[in-house]
Amino acid sequence: MTSGNMGDLPHVKTERELCQVSSPFLNPTSDLYYHAFPVKMKTKIKRETPSAQETEEELMKEVFKLQNAEIQSMVLSQQQLVTAVTLPQPEVPRLGGNPMQYKTFVMAFEARIQSRVASNADRRYYLDQHLIGEPKDLICGCVHIEPDKGYLEARRLLEKE
Repeated sequence: MTSGNMGDLPHVKTERELCQVSSPFLNPTSDLYYHAFPVKMKTKIKRETPSAQETEEELMKEVFKLQNAEIQSMVLSQQQLVTAVTLPQPEVPRLGGNPMQYKTFVMAFEARIQSRVASNADRRYYLDQHLIGEPKDLICGCVHIEPDKGYLEARRLLEKE
């Protein structure tokens, strides 16, 4: 040691050698390198999270789809309304004394009046309005009976006779 031979001294590492040998956490090429500002992760986050503009565009597309569906529904109902208004309204024929017309009358009365009127009192009134001659005379006493029973009795009498 006293000979002054540098070979006898332990090797002192230079700064460059220290950087190369240092911990893998400090080596940028190592998988264990600590990234204080992870550039790759920020890029992934940007790709997974849509921008405000993309989100707004998607929202607008959904709004337009809903509006289009609503408009299509309105157009369809408008077409149905136009058809209903332009077609002649079906009428309930008046029933006289001809028994051959009874089934036709009952079908029309049930479809056009009975199904649309809530109370039996109104049904009885409409039934009386659509009868003439013998059938009208037959049910005239039912007008004085309580409405629910009066309508049912009028229908029973017409069916029987």
